[in-house]
Amino acid sequence: MLPHFRRNFVTGLVTVVPLVITWAVFEFVLGHLAKFGDPLVQWLAHYAGPNAQGMSLLLLEPQVQWPLAILITVGILYVLGLMMSYMIGRRIFAGVEHLLGKLPIVAKVYHSAKQLVKAMQGPPVEGKQIVLVEFPRGMKVIAVLTQVINDPETHELLAIVYIPTSPQPITGLLVTVPMDRVTPTDLTFAEAMSFVVSIGALGPDTLAFSVPSASKR
Repeated sequence: MLPHFRRNFVTGLVTVVPLVITWAVFEFVLGHLAKFGDPLVQWLAHYAGPNAQGMSLLLLEPQVQWPLAILITVGILYVLGLMMSYMIGRRIFAGVEHLLGKLPIVAKVYHSAKQLVKAMQGPPVEGKQIVLVEFPRGMKVIAVLTQVINDPETHELLAIVYIPTSPQPITGLLVTVPMDRVTPTDLTFAEAMSFVVSIGALGPDTLAFSVPSASKR
């Protein structure tokens, strides 16, 4: 009786875990999209006018407000992307960036965030972008190689890597490690993020764990 229950319980658990992970990821993404669009939905509900009282109340219903906020945010992002494909849009955005550059703290945060996005979108650094690093000692974690710098004292190459946390890769750690302790991988950024978000369930069949001989010398 007990083995039968345990076998079916484990089967049910294995069946539902991917669904839970998928739902958690989508809830996280959609929740943030809704958060951006929610103020506009609130504004529409507030200024609907006395002749549209029913519409105003409808907009405040959670079942309507949440998906509408998501649609508004997606629409805004689409329009923004469309504007950036034209010169006028790029000039307006350049003006906004210029204003942000004049704000001391905001400028540093924005510049760092923009550099990270560029590093993730651009070509791999030193031929490899997704790497493995020792963290902690004896174990290795997936990391994004964002930059390679030089130690002015020893002239040793140092890797700046971002270690995403699972299952929400937008939070993590930024660490500096010697380049000879970095293990390159053949993973793309999308594959690495799938690996992290799925808690390893969508990982590759093979993954180089040892540092190549050329890097050790």
